[in-house]
Amino acid sequence: LFIFLERRTNAGQEWLIAKSSPGVARSLSRLATEIHTFTDDQLGLIAAKRAADILDCERAAFYWSKDAGAELELISHHGEELQIPRRLKMTDRAGHEALTNGEPWRVAGDFGDEDNWMKQFHVAVPVIDSGKVVFLAFVGEVERALGYTEAEIAALQTVANACHHTLSTRYLLAREHEQAQLVKAGKLAAGIAHNIRNPLAVVRASLEADPNLPAALSRELHRSAAEEVNRIQSTVDRRSALARGEQPGRNRDPVRA
Repeated sequence: LFIFLERRTNAGQEWLIAKSSPGVARSLSRLATEIHTFTDDQLGLIAAKRAADILDCERAAFYWSKDAGAELELISHHGEELQIPRRLKMTDRAGHEALTNGEPWRVAGDFGDEDNWMKQFHVAVPVIDSGKVVFLAFVGEVERALGYTEAEIAALQTVANACHHTLSTRYLLAREHEQAQLVKAGKLAAGIAHNIRNPLAVVRASLEADPNLPAALSRELHRSAAEEVNRIQSTVDRRSALARGEQPGRNRDPVRA
């Protein structure tokens, strides 16, 4: 069974011939369900290759952006001697408009000279967020005689969506974790500052005391200062032990008055 796909271009109208292959679409759909199980390293190493293998093509490249409107970064690619950039910014207005209209298209001839490297691929499938391209999957060779069916393109869109969702979810979770850690660090720093500031006030008072004070009172000030120095040392020791993953111990070498 062969399906003819119409594509309109500035030069007129042309027809692409695509062999119907439900098995390919199903395999791509299965890949989409597996994406979330890949580690970041696995996703980078095998996602594009798996898609290329399923589509029986030699080239594939996946680009993703953390934020809508930002540059897209190459996260996975497959193919020998590919000449593709690590970062991609959609500079071609016509190409960007074609993408944001939600229509996959044959890349060759659809981009301007600035994005000429894209012409080596056959199809680009985008994921759009807030009117911006946030994920872009390139697959196939421009020399390919057979195109892709609508089912295959739809399944590839599912793969692209799965990649974007997985990467975005992990990025947001990592950012939330980082923010939570910063909050904890702030609270810890505030606690340490409190446990150091108060003892230092006692030590300063002792140092600034009148040198003509009676001997007994002077000794009492020195004793208090020594105790506060030990408190500071204990605070530092406990935090250092926790940082090393050790059980905090008692101060074994107190300062003597």
